[in-house]
Amino acid sequence: MFGGGKITSRYCDPDGLETVADWRCVETCPVRMLGEQSGERRGATNNSNGLTAWFGGKPSETIKGYHDTGTAARFFYQAKASRSERNEGLDDFYWRRDKSNPIGFTRITHDEWEQLPERQRAQGNIHPTVKPLGIIEYIAKLIMPPESRRLLVPFSGSGSEMLGAVRAGWSEVIGIDIVPEYCEIAETRIAAAQPVQLQMEVSTMELV
Repeated sequence: MFGGGKITSRYCDPDGLETVADWRCVETCPVRMLGEQSGERRGATNNSNGLTAWFGGKPSETIKGYHDTGTAARFFYQAKASRSERNEGLDDFYWRRDKSNPIGFTRITHDEWEQLPERQRAQGNIHPTVKPLGIIEYIAKLIMPPESRRLLVPFSGSGSEMLGAVRAGWSEVIGIDIVPEYCEIAETRIAAAQPVQLQMEVSTMELV
């Protein structure tokens, strides 16, 4: 916590350091690989112009902070959304690849889907940029106010931001997207994950 420009408490030992167990990662562990790629770096510091020089900067003075060193693995790390996370509740969503559709897919029945070659069909969530819920929930908690927890999510896509906000504790989440198929995917994902009162609007405004 900070007060009057001074650090009043830290999440560390009295000497300003923190002891962390040294775990042995398997060879393919993404956290270990991330650390190897980044190497050891210093934490946040100030440069001669008074600006903040983050990760690996060359400071003239260290700012009041954690004064730590380490690899990039010490920061928040979240893997991409898993297949089960992307497709929860969407078992009955079958698609045919369709270049004439702006989103590249057209929803079809299961019988139609079975007649198509594998490369021409898809199932579940076909949104191209599905965010991992772990990091979305984390961000939603950071911005959540103590009262009046109503959140507007423009360009809501397949609903990851909405679902993360619901999991974080927002009481009302409103999503807006111009693509009806994405709105249907978002509503189905959220309903499957947690029964909530969901408000969604499909915008039909044409951009000029």
